[in-house]
Amino acid sequence: MKLLTADWRNLAIVTYEIDPEAIGNQAPPGLVLDLWQGKCLVSLVGLQFLKSRALGVPVPFFGSFSEVNLRFYVQRESASEPRRGVVFIKQIVPYRSVAAAARRIYHERFIAMKVTCSLRMPPGEDQPRSVEYQWNGREGKGALEVSDLQSLGYPQPESIEEFVTERYWGYNAQPDGSTLEYLVDRPRWRVQIAESYRIEGDIGEVFGPVFAGPLKGVPVCALLAEGAPTAIYQGTKLQ
Repeated sequence: MKLLTADWRNLAIVTYEIDPEAIGNQAPPGLVLDLWQGKCLVSLVGLQFLKSRALGVPVPFFGSFSEVNLRFYVQRESASEPRRGVVFIKQIVPYRSVAAAARRIYHERFIAMKVTCSLRMPPGEDQPRSVEYQWNGREGKGALEVSDLQSLGYPQPESIEEFVTERYWGYNAQPDGSTLEYLVDRPRWRVQIAESYRIEGDIGEVFGPVFAGPLKGVPVCALLAEGAPTAIYQGTKLQ
Protein backbone atom coordinates (compact mmCIF):
# COMPACT_ATOMS: atom_id res chain seq x y z
CA MET A 1 0.00 0.00 0.00
CA LYS A 2 1.26 3.46 -0.91
CA LEU A 3 1.54 5.57 2.22
CA LEU A 4 3.10 8.68 0.74
CA THR A 5 3.58 10.10 -2.72
CA ALA A 6 5.45 13.23 -3.74
CA ASP A 7 7.44 14.77 -6.54
CA TRP A 8 11.08 14.59 -5.40
CA ARG A 9 13.14 17.25 -7.16
CA ASN A 10 16.60 18.83 -7.22
CA LEU A 11 18.43 16.32 -5.03
CA ALA A 12 21.83 17.76 -4.11
CA ILE A 13 23.98 14.77 -3.07
CA VAL A 14 27.52 15.12 -1.73
CA THR A 15 29.16 11.82 -0.78
CA TYR A 16 32.13 11.13 1.49
CA GLU A 17 34.20 8.14 2.50
CA ILE A 18 34.03 7.21 6.19
CA ASP A 19 35.57 4.56 8.40
CA PRO A 20 33.08 1.66 8.38
CA GLU A 21 33.62 1.14 12.11
CA ALA A 22 32.14 4.61 12.67
CA ILE A 23 28.72 3.55 11.37
CA GLY A 24 28.75 -0.24 11.24
CA ASN A 25 26.88 -0.56 14.53
CA GLN A 26 24.11 1.66 13.14
CA ALA A 27 23.16 -0.88 10.46
CA PRO A 28 19.81 -2.46 11.42
CA PRO A 29 19.65 -6.24 11.99
CA GLY A 30 19.70 -8.35 8.83
CA LEU A 31 21.70 -5.83 6.81
CA VAL A 32 25.34 -5.33 5.88
CA LEU A 33 27.16 -2.20 4.78
CA ASP A 34 27.16 -1.81 1.01
CA LEU A 35 30.63 -0.71 -0.13
CA TRP A 36 31.65 0.98 -3.36
CA GLN A 37 35.05 -0.26 -4.53
CA GLY A 38 35.78 -1.20 -0.92
CA LYS A 39 34.82 2.24 0.42
CA CYS A 40 32.16 2.90 3.04
CA LEU A 41 30.18 5.99 2.06
CA VAL A 42 27.82 8.52 3.62
CA SER A 43 25.88 11.17 1.69
CA LEU A 44 24.52 14.53 2.74
CA VAL A 45 21.37 15.12 0.69
CA GLY A 46 19.06 18.08 0.17
CA LEU A 47 15.82 17.65 -1.76
CA GLN A 48 12.45 19.19 -2.46
CA PHE A 49 9.19 17.39 -1.64
CA LEU A 50 6.50 18.78 -3.93
CA LYS A 51 2.78 17.93 -4.14
CA SER A 52 2.93 15.54 -1.19
CA ARG A 53 -0.02 13.20 -0.59
CA ALA A 54 -0.78 10.79 2.25
CA LEU A 55 -2.85 7.76 1.22
CA GLY A 56 -3.67 9.64 -1.98
CA VAL A 57 -5.01 12.74 -0.18
CA PRO A 58 -3.20 16.10 -0.47
CA VAL A 59 -1.51 17.09 2.80
CA PRO A 60 -2.99 20.45 3.93
CA PHE A 61 -0.38 23.19 4.51
CA PHE A 62 2.50 20.72 4.17
CA GLY A 63 2.19 19.73 0.51
CA SER A 64 5.58 21.10 -0.50
CA PHE A 65 8.72 21.53 1.58
CA SER A 66 12.47 20.89 1.57
CA GLU A 67 14.44 18.25 3.52
CA VAL A 68 18.08 17.64 4.36
CA ASN A 69 19.28 14.18 5.42
CA LEU A 70 22.43 12.19 6.08
CA ARG A 71 22.38 8.57 4.98
CA PHE A 72 24.58 5.52 4.49
CA TYR A 73 24.30 2.51 2.20
CA VAL A 74 23.29 -1.05 3.05
CA GLN A 75 22.38 -4.30 1.38
CA ARG A 76 19.96 -7.03 2.35
CA GLU A 77 20.90 -10.42 0.98
CA SER A 78 17.39 -11.77 0.49
CA ALA A 79 16.57 -15.24 -0.78
CA SER A 80 15.61 -14.02 -4.26
CA GLU A 81 18.12 -11.24 -4.95
CA PRO A 82 20.16 -8.67 -2.99
CA ARG A 83 18.27 -5.47 -2.16
CA ARG A 84 20.34 -2.31 -2.05
CA GLY A 85 19.01 0.49 0.13
CA VAL A 86 19.76 3.29 2.54
CA VAL A 87 19.60 3.95 6.27
CA PHE A 88 19.02 7.50 7.43
CA ILE A 89 21.24 8.80 10.20
CA LYS A 90 19.08 11.90 10.58
CA GLN A 91 16.45 13.74 8.53
CA ILE A 92 15.61 17.43 8.87
CA VAL A 93 12.20 18.79 7.84
CA PRO A 94 10.68 22.21 8.53
CA TYR A 95 7.48 21.05 10.26
CA ARG A 96 7.20 19.49 13.72
CA SER A 97 4.04 17.62 12.77
CA VAL A 98 5.73 16.01 9.75
CA ALA A 99 8.74 15.00 11.86
CA ALA A 100 6.48 13.57 14.59
CA ALA A 101 4.40 11.56 12.09
CA ALA A 102 7.52 10.09 10.46
CA ARG A 103 8.96 9.12 13.84
CA ARG A 104 5.68 7.45 14.80
CA ILE A 105 5.13 5.54 11.52
CA TYR A 106 8.69 4.55 10.59
CA HIS A 107 10.65 5.29 13.80
CA GLU A 108 13.04 7.32 11.65
CA ARG A 109 15.36 9.91 13.18
CA PHE A 110 13.50 13.06 12.14
CA ILE A 111 13.97 16.51 13.64
CA ALA A 112 12.24 19.79 12.83
CA MET A 113 14.31 22.79 11.75
CA LYS A 114 13.82 25.57 9.24
CA VAL A 115 14.92 24.29 5.79
CA THR A 116 15.08 26.42 2.65
CA CYS A 117 16.06 25.74 -0.97
CA SER A 118 17.46 28.25 -3.47
CA LEU A 119 17.82 27.55 -7.19
CA ARG A 120 19.87 29.69 -9.55
CA MET A 121 18.26 29.40 -12.97
CA PRO A 122 20.05 31.08 -15.90
CA PRO A 123 17.73 33.04 -18.20
CA GLY A 124 16.25 30.88 -20.92
CA GLU A 125 17.45 27.57 -19.41
CA ASP A 126 15.36 24.87 -17.72
CA GLN A 127 18.14 23.33 -15.60
CA PRO A 128 19.57 25.09 -12.53
CA ARG A 129 23.15 26.28 -12.49
CA SER A 130 23.38 25.83 -8.72
CA VAL A 131 21.20 24.51 -5.88
CA GLU A 132 21.59 25.42 -2.21
CA TYR A 133 19.87 24.06 0.90
CA GLN A 134 20.10 25.77 4.31
CA TRP A 135 18.90 24.58 7.70
CA ASN A 136 18.67 26.42 11.01
CA GLY A 137 17.36 25.40 14.43
CA ARG A 138 18.23 24.81 18.06
CA GLU A 139 20.55 21.93 17.20
CA GLY A 140 22.61 24.11 14.84
CA LYS A 141 22.67 25.44 11.31
CA GLY A 142 24.34 24.73 8.01
CA ALA A 143 24.30 24.85 4.24
CA LEU A 144 24.73 22.42 1.34
CA GLU A 145 25.33 23.70 -2.18
CA VAL A 146 26.24 22.09 -5.50
CA SER A 147 27.18 24.29 -8.45
CA ASP A 148 28.99 24.40 -11.80
CA LEU A 149 26.68 21.61 -12.91
CA GLN A 150 27.55 19.63 -16.02
CA SER A 151 25.32 18.11 -18.69
CA LEU A 152 22.27 16.08 -17.67
CA GLY A 153 22.29 12.31 -18.25
CA TYR A 154 21.83 8.89 -16.70
CA PRO A 155 24.70 7.56 -14.53
CA GLN A 156 27.22 5.26 -16.15
CA PRO A 157 27.01 1.57 -15.14
CA GLU A 158 29.00 0.76 -11.96
CA SER A 159 29.84 4.43 -11.43
CA ILE A 160 29.78 6.19 -8.08
CA GLU A 161 26.81 8.21 -9.36
CA GLU A 162 24.88 5.02 -10.06
CA PHE A 163 25.84 3.57 -6.68
CA VAL A 164 24.41 6.47 -4.66
CA THR A 165 21.27 7.07 -6.75
CA GLU A 166 20.06 3.57 -7.68
CA ARG A 167 18.46 2.87 -4.30
CA TYR A 168 14.89 1.65 -4.05
CA TRP A 169 14.65 0.41 -0.45
CA GLY A 170 14.70 2.13 2.91
CA TYR A 171 15.57 0.42 6.19
CA ASN A 172 15.27 1.38 9.83
CA ALA A 173 15.77 -0.33 13.17
CA GLN A 174 12.59 -0.64 15.24
CA PRO A 175 12.16 -0.34 19.03
CA ASP A 176 11.45 -4.08 19.33
CA GLY A 177 14.82 -4.95 17.75
CA SER A 178 13.45 -5.79 14.31
CA THR A 179 14.17 -4.05 11.00
CA LEU A 180 11.55 -2.25 8.92
CA GLU A 181 11.91 -2.49 5.14
CA TYR A 182 9.95 -0.24 2.77
CA LEU A 183 9.88 0.21 -0.97
CA VAL A 184 10.68 3.56 -2.57
CA ASP A 185 9.11 3.32 -6.02
CA ARG A 186 10.37 5.75 -8.67
CA PRO A 187 12.01 5.83 -12.11
CA ARG A 188 15.76 6.25 -12.59
CA TRP A 189 17.13 9.72 -12.00
CA ARG A 190 19.12 11.70 -14.48
CA VAL A 191 22.05 13.47 -12.85
CA GLN A 192 24.44 16.37 -13.33
CA ILE A 193 27.99 16.16 -11.98
CA ALA A 194 28.83 19.15 -9.77
CA GLU A 195 32.28 20.62 -10.33
CA SER A 196 31.92 22.74 -7.17
CA TYR A 197 30.28 22.13 -3.81
CA ARG A 198 29.98 23.80 -0.41
CA ILE A 199 29.10 22.39 3.01
CA GLU A 200 29.08 24.67 6.03
CA GLY A 201 27.75 24.68 9.56
CA ASP A 202 27.46 22.69 12.75
CA ILE A 203 27.77 19.21 11.23
CA GLY A 204 28.86 17.52 14.45
CA GLU A 205 26.13 19.15 16.54
CA VAL A 206 23.35 18.32 14.08
CA PHE A 207 24.32 14.89 12.75
CA GLY A 208 26.77 13.60 15.38
CA PRO A 209 30.45 14.23 16.18
CA VAL A 210 31.64 11.17 14.24
CA PHE A 211 30.60 12.90 10.99
CA ALA A 212 32.17 16.30 11.65
CA GLY A 213 35.61 15.29 10.34
CA PRO A 214 34.64 13.30 7.23
CA LEU A 215 32.17 15.95 6.00
CA LYS A 216 34.90 18.59 6.13
CA GLY A 217 37.12 16.61 3.79
CA VAL A 218 37.09 16.18 0.02
CA PRO A 219 34.02 14.29 -1.24
CA VAL A 220 34.27 11.31 -3.57
CA CYS A 221 31.28 12.61 -5.53
CA ALA A 222 29.04 15.69 -5.75
CA LEU A 223 26.00 15.77 -8.01
CA LEU A 224 22.49 17.01 -8.59
CA ALA A 225 19.78 14.45 -9.36
CA GLU A 226 16.83 15.70 -11.36
CA GLY A 227 14.31 13.68 -9.33
CA ALA A 228 10.90 12.26 -10.27
CA PRO A 229 7.45 11.40 -8.86
CA THR A 230 8.01 8.94 -6.00
CA ALA A 231 5.87 6.62 -3.89
CA ILE A 232 6.80 5.29 -0.44
CA TYR A 233 5.06 2.07 0.49
CA GLN A 234 3.99 0.74 3.85
CA GLY A 235 6.87 -1.05 5.51
CA THR A 236 7.17 -4.67 6.54
CA LYS A 237 9.31 -6.16 9.31
CA LEU A 238 12.07 -8.51 8.30
CA GLN A 239 11.89 -12.00 9.74
